[in-house]
Amino acid sequence: MTEAELAAASELPWMRVVLVGILLWLVHLWMRRLTDRLPEGAAMRRRLLRWLPLAVAVSAGAYVLWVVYVSFSWDRTLARIVMTVVLVTAVAAIWPVVADVVAGVVLRASGSCDVGDRVRVGPIAGEVVALELRTTHLETDDGERIIVPHRRLVTEPMIRAPKDEVVSHAVRLPLPEGIDAERARERLLRIAGEHHGVSVARAPTAIVGEGHVTVTFFLVLPEARASVERALREGLAALDASDPQS
Repeated sequence: MTEAELAAASELPWMRVVLVGILLWLVHLWMRRLTDRLPEGAAMRRRLLRWLPLAVAVSAGAYVLWVVYVSFSWDRTLARIVMTVVLVTAVAAIWPVVADVVAGVVLRASGSCDVGDRVRVGPIAGEVVALELRTTHLETDDGERIIVPHRRLVTEPMIRAPKDEVVSHAVRLPLPEGIDAERARERLLRIAGEHHGVSVARAPTAIVGEGHVTVTFFLVLPEARASVERALREGLAALDASDPQS
């Protein structure tokens, strides 16, 4: 190839790049206006609002790669190297988003979490009301909505209470002599509520009687009944009548 041909081949075809860019922008603008014209609550509108940002990002990324390829069309090897660098950089920049999407696929495929379940991840607890593309939406008992990235539910320990899959159990515990009944009740409720085998969907209850406390808890793991009872008895026995903080 002569120097003149190489120079001509290396010139960036600005007209084609600009025209394709304008066409892409017009398509994005048309999709946005189409979304705005659809009625509120329409299924098509919800789908477009959910997928439009992803479609814009993918098409813009493809456009950038194409511009790079055209820019270095005079040297295909160099073009591939630059495209690879751009692609790796883009993936690294959006890796948290990719990780959330993949984690969402894992959650759905494994059945680890579903709408209607009650889950607890660290200090966060609530009912699953939606599984979006990147996030899980939880509604707390106070009516607040918490948005949790999917990958947190996959990478951190999660306590799950499937809907309609709990077994109630009650145990009657004698009160140690000299122990304040209200202190004992609060201690037992805390122990039952923090046990991994007890449902987070239905809070345990404790009723103080004459010389005893009856604790009712709801098991998501029926085999954990003995473990919960043992923890309650040990916690009650550990109360010190002389220490109001125990």
